[in-house]
Amino acid sequence: MKKFCFLFLIICGLMVFCLQDCQARQKLNLADLENKYNAVIGVYAVDMENGKKICYKPDTRFSYCSTHKVFTAAELLRQKNTSDLNEIRKFSAEDILSYAPITKDHVADGMTLAEICSASLRWSDNTAANLILQEIGGVENFKVALKNIGDKTTKPARNEPELNLFNP
Repeated sequence: MKKFCFLFLIICGLMVFCLQDCQARQKLNLADLENKYNAVIGVYAVDMENGKKICYKPDTRFSYCSTHKVFTAAELLRQKNTSDLNEIRKFSAEDILSYAPITKDHVADGMTLAEICSASLRWSDNTAANLILQEIGGVENFKVALKNIGDKTTKPARNEPELNLFNP
């Protein structure tokens, strides 16, 4: 996990550098990073001001890691009224996953949906992510939500932490 986080930070830093210059393929050789860290890298970034893109292996499939958390939280917000976000959800000690920096401290009292979203998005809390998936109707309903926004590529199949397992 440390190797992944380190590599992710390097890539993010390099992407910022490349976005400023937009000569990504000339300035950045991601293949060298892949070889150095024995990793597979994929990048698809869009400069929202000018529409320029940085793409590296854009058609290669990758596991979600924590990227799904934005979309599951967005679907929860789409389904709920603002007042619903103050509703408390209870969960048990059995629901707590190995990476649950926020939810692990709230087994006794539960958390509001807003707090669960915050834990998932700000802290990447895996238990919070699963609670959101459960709240939106599970993986199958998440698939439908993605399809409804035009995503024909993403194929959610499991909850945390198993959704991170992927064989290309």
